[in-house]
Amino acid sequence: MSSPCRIVYVMDCYLGPQAGTEMQLRELINGLDRRRFDPSLVVLRATPYLSDGGDMPCPVQVLGVGQVRDPRSWLRLASFVAGLRRRDVRLAHILFNDASIMAPPLCKTAGLRTLVSRRDMGYWYTPTTLRLLRFSNRFVDAMATNCEAVRFNVHQREHYPLERTHVLPNGHPLRRFLAEPEPGLRERLNIAPNDPVVGMVANLRSIKRHGDLLHAFVLLRRRHSRAHLLLIGTGECERELHRLADTLGLADCVHFLGGTGDVIPTMKHCDVCVLSSASEGLSNAIVEYFGCGKPTVCTNAGGNSELVREGENGFLVNPGDVDALAERIGRLLSNRVLAGAMGQRARKLFIDRFTSDRMLAAHMALYDRLLSTN
Repeated sequence: MSSPCRIVYVMDCYLGPQAGTEMQLRELINGLDRRRFDPSLVVLRATPYLSDGGDMPCPVQVLGVGQVRDPRSWLRLASFVAGLRRRDVRLAHILFNDASIMAPPLCKTAGLRTLVSRRDMGYWYTPTTLRLLRFSNRFVDAMATNCEAVRFNVHQREHYPLERTHVLPNGHPLRRFLAEPEPGLRERLNIAPNDPVVGMVANLRSIKRHGDLLHAFVLLRRRHSRAHLLLIGTGECERELHRLADTLGLADCVHFLGGTGDVIPTMKHCDVCVLSSASEGLSNAIVEYFGCGKPTVCTNAGGNSELVREGENGFLVNPGDVDALAERIGRLLSNRVLAGAMGQRARKLFIDRFTSDRMLAAHMALYDRLLSTN
């Protein structure tokens, strides 16, 4: 029996398993068939999670690489990549911005097959970044995206060939969604048993447009005066959003829950789930909403329309359309039969397309394809 193929995952940093890409990567590494693949992870920069001995299911190395423009960063990464060849590593799977610029030319020169993942619509692109990516992409054997919207965006903006770009959707283990609702949550937040609950899982960043949801909630409360809003996530906009909630008179019904180890038990309390962002790839949050069987109201941004089928398992609204956001949430709160039917269809779509088993099988099939070609 042949030895398993050695794969190295290269990324800028690993913030922790609650972050979307990091969650998916951990699930992927953990589920790889060890008879076929021997994974390791290298990160350019340390994070508190890894410094505290983060629970990763493979060996981890931190390189201490600085900025892309620093020649010492390239020398340090080049030295590491040269070692990969000596260790008979055959495939590099590369994630995040700086790693996508730096690693492909070095890995290709060392004789590795190179796969790059893109998981968003490139809100971080700058003219300089795009020029560097277009050069680096010449050394990329294949690109993996999590939805069609990202696939076409990479083609249009990074000039990467469509025929070498593969859609590998996010996946989550079914066992996560067996969790019971978080005990005592309603009592702790002073939410009565029959009060309607709306939830949104997203980092508190400007691109997620939480402010739109807060303004929509003012309108919603005119008809649903007992409604509560749960905001799950952390980020640089937290203080600003607290002030906005106070200014809008929502302090008693908007609850900032911060980051949680697993959002599913909290999500189980929600009647409707929302995503108001201006840009998305394939949203982990929406996939999790579906896994919980929740109807979703979200913006028609990026890959959201590949998940939410208008009027079937949720509603789509234009980014920034506060009135439509409030109306669609209110429609679901007013019609529990409709909300229940949408939630059931959402759950079925999750089982059909977005389980970990499907995500793992798709990745391993692509690895096999890349490794079988010269």
